Amino acid sequence: MGLGAQGFVSDVVTGFFIILEGQFDVGDTVTLGAVSGTVTAVGLRTTIVKSADGTVNFIPNRNITIVANKSRSQMQVIIKLPARGDADLDQIRTVLEAVNAKLVPQTPAITAGPDLLGLAPNGDGTFSYQVLIYVKSGEQLPTQRKFLTAYVKALTKAGIPIPTTIYPGQA
Repeated sequence: MGLGAQGFVSDVVTGFFIILEGQFDVGDTVTLGAVSGTVTAVGLRTTIVKSADGTVNFIPNRNITIVANKSRSQMQVIIKLPARGDADLDQIRTVLEAVNAKLVPQTPAITAGPDLLGLAPNGDGTFSYQVLIYVKSGEQLPTQRKFLTAYVKALTKAGIPIPTTIYPGQA
């Protein structure tokens, strides 16, 4: 019985400090040990996190040792546009700047950028032209898709080839 009470006291003390320090709140996206998801409840004894697949995880507060809160700062979006090593980088920059001038005012999720980082190696002998954008938490994928689609359309319209990988058996 003493061991059970010890666990209960440990849960309550840890829960008190989680709440006091504001380590995470309901609605935050977190990773608590091996569990990732959205916090649905924070109590003195347990924290409830709903994973992306719908699993509801009840975590005793004493088991929370490391908190990764993904909702507390702006999130990075890196867009990698396949590019040839001999591409006209000035032309690519001009096309991307025109797209940014149009889309940034229409995208309130952006907190900083876009920054045109330039050409970078992919590590497999190919290159990508990279763009960095900071957005509000939860807006990474919609922003990435919106800008990637617009960039590809604009580059194609400008006659700038975008390399693609051809796999064996594909013609």
